[in-house]
Amino acid sequence: MCQTVSGGDFCVTQTFASIEESVDLYQKFLPDDSDRIDVQAEFKRWSAYWARKPEGDRPDRPLNALQAAVSAGTFPCIAILLRIFCCLPVTTASGERTFSALKYIKSYLRSTMTEDRLNGLAHMFINKDIRLDYERVIDIFSKSNRRLKLR
Repeated sequence: MCQTVSGGDFCVTQTFASIEESVDLYQKFLPDDSDRIDVQAEFKRWSAYWARKPEGDRPDRPLNALQAAVSAGTFPCIAILLRIFCCLPVTTASGERTFSALKYIKSYLRSTMTEDRLNGLAHMFINKDIRLDYERVIDIFSKSNRRLKLR
C-alpha cells in the first residue's frame, strides 16, 4: 500500500488493482459496513490526498503511512490494511532461526532442563545482539535467595 519506493511515490502511483487481492484476503478484518467499492473509493481518496502533498512530505515507510492514516481518521480501511501490512513478517527466517537455535540449546545432555530455563536460554541466544548490563544481573542474583529446596 505504501512501501519505500522512491521517497513515497508508491502512495500516488499505484492503483487499486495492486491491493485488490489484499482487500479480498483481509475483508473480514475491515469494518462490517465496508465492501470492495467502499475500500476502492477510500483508496482513491488516499492516493489523491498524497498526490496533493509535496514529495518530501509523503510517507517513505508503511509505519509512517499508518501513523498518517490513523491521525487523519478518515481512512479506516486503509489504516486497518496498513496495520496488517506492518505486522506481517517479510520472510520466515526469524521462525527458522528460532528452531535452529533450539537445536544448539537443547541437546541430549540438557534434555532435562525446565521450560523456564530453556525459554531464557533461547531468548539469550536469539537476541544475542542486545547488550546485557552484567553488573545489574549480578546485583539481581545477589539480592535473591538462591537456596536449593530439597524435599
